Amino acid sequence: MRDHRFSSLADIRRSGEDRYSAVLAQFGTSGQLLYQLAQGQDNRPVLLRRPEATEVASYQFDGPIANRAALETVTQTLAVELAGRLQSRGLISRELRLILYLEGRDVWQERLVMRQPTSNPQRLTRTLNELVARAQARSGITGLEVILTGLIPTTGQQLDLFTHGAEQERRLHQMLKDLVVRYGADCFCRVSLFDREIPLPERRFRLQEVEPL
Repeated sequence: MRDHRFSSLADIRRSGEDRYSAVLAQFGTSGQLLYQLAQGQDNRPVLLRRPEATEVASYQFDGPIANRAALETVTQTLAVELAGRLQSRGLISRELRLILYLEGRDVWQERLVMRQPTSNPQRLTRTLNELVARAQARSGITGLEVILTGLIPTTGQQLDLFTHGAEQERRLHQMLKDLVVRYGADCFCRVSLFDREIPLPERRFRLQEVEPL
């Protein structure tokens, strides 16, 4: 019998039951499923596909602009708006995409996966401005769009050890005062930069005693 090669499910269906072994020979273990599909048989459960959650904000200029400062003002406004939406939903985003619409219907876009997911407006603004700095706009910008994806619940997020807000700074200073009163100032030191040009990192800094409160 001449060897037959199947190129579609319709081809398998037309072959009849006598070609079942040929289907297995060509497709291996997946041949059985392909043969069943060709006969209109599929017992696999239907899975519901949910669209990926996103937050989108856009802005249309009255006319083409080329002023980076004006562009960054708009990105800050959009970052604050998007941050507010995320925080109201208890979400943070780990991926950001910036789209610039240019004269002549050209489009420039770039995405950035953030090291630490966030809903902080300042961080979103800085990230957007980083992308703006990379933009290769050969003509005036007529509008822009910001898309946040990779949205996850705020609960259980990993905190950044080196990022401190004003409230965190206040609490740290208050805690230091309490510890100094309890244990004495000679038990604590502050780290200060001594010389950033020194090659060895451990020698760039000095320890200074905390003054008694």
